[in-house]
Order: sequence, then structure tokens, then C-alpha cells
Amino acid sequence: MLLKNLSPKIRFLVVDDDDIVLDTLVKDIKELKYTGEISIAYNGEEAQEIMGNQPIDFIICDYFMPGVSGKEFLTYIRSQQKFK
Repeated sequence: MLLKNLSPKIRFLVVDDDDIVLDTLVKDIKELKYTGEISIAYNGEEAQEIMGNQPIDFIICDYFMPGVSGKEFLTYIRSQQKFK
């Protein structure tokens, strides 16, 4: 499994507009015995704000969300020099 023995230094951002999916993903990450920081956002706008305020190492993002979609959010992240 790829996500085995995760370092608590890795900072996750999980983005999804569905509470059930969001909770399930966070629970799944924690079941891998991950003890580090997990930030959550309910849409692309919140995710952009989090990315602007704190370092994030790993993003799990829904593709279809109202407002700023997952594709738009990830395109924005890739276009920003500070995230490269």
C-alpha cells in the first residue's frame, strides 16, 4: 500500500463538498495510523484559502464541486509559483 507508515510531518488537505465523503476520507487516513495534521475544505474557495495560509504536502480533492470545482482548484494550485 502506498500510504503505509505515513510521517506525521506530511500535511494533508482533503477537499469535498459531501460531508460523508469528507469524514470517510479523514477516517481512512487516520486508520493508517497517521497522527499529523489533516485540514479540510468544503469547496475550492476554502481550499485556496487554506493553501494560502499554511503549507500542504498532499491534496485529496473532489473533482465536481459547486463554485470552484476540483479541476479549477488544482489548475489554480499548479499555476502558482509558490506551490511549485
